Amino acid sequence: MTCQRQCNEALPYDGCRETPDLFEADMSIPSDIATYLAAQGYGVYANVNPALNTIFQDEFQDQPSNQIVLFFGGSRAPAEVMGGDAVDYPAIDIQVRNTSKATARSTAEALRVLLDCQEINGASLFDDLSAPVFLGKDESNRYRFVITFSITKERI
Repeated sequence: MTCQRQCNEALPYDGCRETPDLFEADMSIPSDIATYLAAQGYGVYANVNPALNTIFQDEFQDQPSNQIVLFFGGSRAPAEVMGGDAVDYPAIDIQVRNTSKATARSTAEALRVLLDCQEINGASLFDDLSAPVFLGKDESNRYRFVITFSITKERI
């Protein structure tokens, strides 16, 4: 695991500490969440035939029209706990795209309810918003909504 130096002038001490690179440490989180969503019947993830997938990471695909995409990133600095362990606080945006605005909204809301306060492989998810946010239509007139979660994961 690599480390990077982070500084925060608001801290009472010199404000600098060594922190592990979060993205190297926790890249399994989006995959774990996508696998969980597929197991709950919200789509297909990591199928041997990629054309059948409806859940993706990091970017929308041209097809299928209706899909769920997980965007992992952004976080506050990890917190150290007793014994030298640390707690990471990454965030994840889950975007729902659908040809029907009502279906996109209801799917995003169902995912928000399903995932809020859920623990998946040691990562606890907490809803950051009270409702899905409408992002508009894409270039092919498909509706997009986003839900955002803060994640807490202890690094052992």
